[in-house]
Amino acid sequence: MPRTGSSANPRDQYSKRSSEQAIPRSRKRFDRSGSPAANPQHSRRLHRPRRDPDSTMTSPQRKTRPLTHDRLLDITARAGTRDRLIAGLVDAHRVLTTRQITQLCFGSEATARTRLHTLTSLRVLARFRPRRDTGSHPGHYVLDTGGAFLLEHDIPDRDHRRHRVDKRLAWATSQRLPHLTGTNSFFTTLAATARHHPDTFLPTWAPGHWCEKWLSLINLAPDGFGTWVKDQQLVDFFLEYDTGTEHLAQLTKKLTQYQRLANGATGAPGPPTPCALFVFASSGRETHARHALTHAAHGKNLPLIATAAYPAEAHPAGCCWLPLPTNPDNQPRRHTLADLGRLAGHPRQPADYIPTAPNDLRLAPAWPPLPTAPISLTADPRPTGRWAPRPDNHNHNSGNDWGGR
Repeated sequence: MPRTGSSANPRDQYSKRSSEQAIPRSRKRFDRSGSPAANPQHSRRLHRPRRDPDSTMTSPQRKTRPLTHDRLLDITARAGTRDRLIAGLVDAHRVLTTRQITQLCFGSEATARTRLHTLTSLRVLARFRPRRDTGSHPGHYVLDTGGAFLLEHDIPDRDHRRHRVDKRLAWATSQRLPHLTGTNSFFTTLAATARHHPDTFLPTWAPGHWCEKWLSLINLAPDGFGTWVKDQQLVDFFLEYDTGTEHLAQLTKKLTQYQRLANGATGAPGPPTPCALFVFASSGRETHARHALTHAAHGKNLPLIATAAYPAEAHPAGCCWLPLPTNPDNQPRRHTLADLGRLAGHPRQPADYIPTAPNDLRLAPAWPPLPTAPISLTADPRPTGRWAPRPDNHNHNSGNDWGGR
């Protein structure tokens, strides 16, 4: 006996289907109102080709899942010594591109791409590509949770469970990304030169956020700090990388902080201060900036200040650096990066100071230890142990095994 209020045949309600319902589920298309689209072309299933994983941009808003115990063991087993170095470099310098990592750790870009794909699948690194109207950007890499796990042994107070990869991926949409990658390219080019030329060396490369903490008392925040050695001639320098977004008045204000760094708190000249290198994207921008910097530097006790147009004109270690004139009658000429150390009075280093590393990976650790307190204006403005050989062991970097795969 059929139930009250129901059809005598339960199949009657399914026996007749509208043409609208007869459309396969995979071919249904809906408009914004939620009803099926009337245009028959909209009922066709859109073809969505598979995307190349190398060209896929990782969303900055993605939610990261915690790594399982088995995945952590897999990362530990498969990550070599060079992989740990890559993780440390990417962590210290925030974002590195495929070319920059190739310059630092590989002999060819094809080999680098293969290994970086493996590190991305292990979640040691996370990859993204910024948006570009024409063409495509290279792959950009940031540290992922697996990479933070690898660095827990090297960096004190590091916990991979507190690592926020979404904050690192936010560089994909940051307006400061070209500035960061340009600054890193300056140093990776020097590091690549040091890897292939035994008479050159890059013992120190400190990122901008490290310099900001180091020089916080004088409100000086350069984009990087480095030490370059060529034929035993040493030069210490701060890097000011200009992309053309700052007004010239903002550039000239930085000279006041460099004057305080050179004079110290008492006003008396201190030890040789690192040079200040201003890098510009074009020769026209360099010409206008030099005019403003020369006018602002008149009558001030400043460290050696030099300008260059990079990468438009020359290699950063080449003869492209033009110091500011000390007087209007003295028109300086361009010098190499190592010659600036001689002009600034930086000492020459003995041959046994230059450390060596296995596999000719002539690169210092990328995460120099921060001092316990900000720099004092009356003390030597350079970190201890970076400019002079240690009395107990001159070859203090030789114990770092940076070989491996």
